[in-house]
Amino acid sequence: MSHGAASFTAPNGPVQNPYAHGFSAGGSSSGCGTLIGNGDVDLGMGGDQGGSVRIPAAFCGLVGLKATFGLIPYTGIMSSERSLDHTGPMALTVKDTALLLQAVAGYDDLDDRQLGAPYPSAVPDYIAALPSPSEPRPLEGMKIDVKAIVESAIAKFTELGAEVKEVSIPMHAHGGSLMHILNKMGSHQARQGRSCAYRGVYVNEFFEKLMPWDQRKWDTVHSFVQGTSVSGEYAFTHYPTAYGRAVNIVRKVKHDYDAALSDVDVLVMPTVPITARRHAAPDAGPLECTKKTAGIVDNTSLINGIGHPALTFPVGFGSPDKEDILSPEDENIRLPVGMQIVGKWWDEATCLKVAAAWENAWDWKTGQRKN
Repeated sequence: MSHGAASFTAPNGPVQNPYAHGFSAGGSSSGCGTLIGNGDVDLGMGGDQGGSVRIPAAFCGLVGLKATFGLIPYTGIMSSERSLDHTGPMALTVKDTALLLQAVAGYDDLDDRQLGAPYPSAVPDYIAALPSPSEPRPLEGMKIDVKAIVESAIAKFTELGAEVKEVSIPMHAHGGSLMHILNKMGSHQARQGRSCAYRGVYVNEFFEKLMPWDQRKWDTVHSFVQGTSVSGEYAFTHYPTAYGRAVNIVRKVKHDYDAALSDVDVLVMPTVPITARRHAAPDAGPLECTKKTAGIVDNTSLINGIGHPALTFPVGFGSPDKEDILSPEDENIRLPVGMQIVGKWWDEATCLKVAAAWENAWDWKTGQRKN
């Protein structure tokens, strides 16, 4: 019910960015982002239907992984949209992220989202895949694609032995529109208790409390949830085939990504194309709240639809948006910037290896080489 990519949607108030009070911690797994970023906990599991592990991780200076669709069971978690549901680890380091992934990955004999996933006993050894900090060129022979990313980060990959090349996936630009359809129409059905065609564990106690909707419940939830419900119902009434058409297009986009990944080992891009924004005012209307999240999911949401593993890790700091600089002191605010690594299906190990190689070599907060 804290639906959205910001951290001001909870009924009990906004969740603060650990690097700048008053700024978003990302969403919707903002609690994990802030707790880990502040050092209150070491590890966390977030939910991700459009970037909600990776966005808080990027805004809070963390590592966050949305694994291949189905690798980590979703059993016991409230579904938002079953074809997009992911849960994944968040931590301060790549190694800790790999440790938590090792603990939770694998088919649980309950979640039918996990078609093709290995049993826990057959999951790869993610820790063993990580390079040693002493390896001078741990990415020797690897090819990495980069589109519109920080030039210094590109140079750092080449110093680690990787070949960097640029490729284009034109349909990536339409990902936001496609995922808007799937997320709004699908999650609306879930919030109406219309869950079916699933053989896993149903969280019936939730719907016993939620249903039926009444005015008090409607007034309690954020406008993002209200907007999803209105949009979803309108779409099913007036455009009933929109959902199915979007699914078919996303499947074609997956093939485009597979083709790009046949020529390189991973794709990299900014996790979020902007730095964290200031929170919307407590009395802000739906339009103002939406403006505060514009563009945030541009590079994350489509990856939920195509199902590839995607990992974010911090690579530096950026300045606030000019609209969020309210005083001369705000010019000194520095907000974390994350880089997203997208890999082949079931190849989390390579995503972790690439991120760990970068992390071992550079201090992301200073930009200085460690060894």
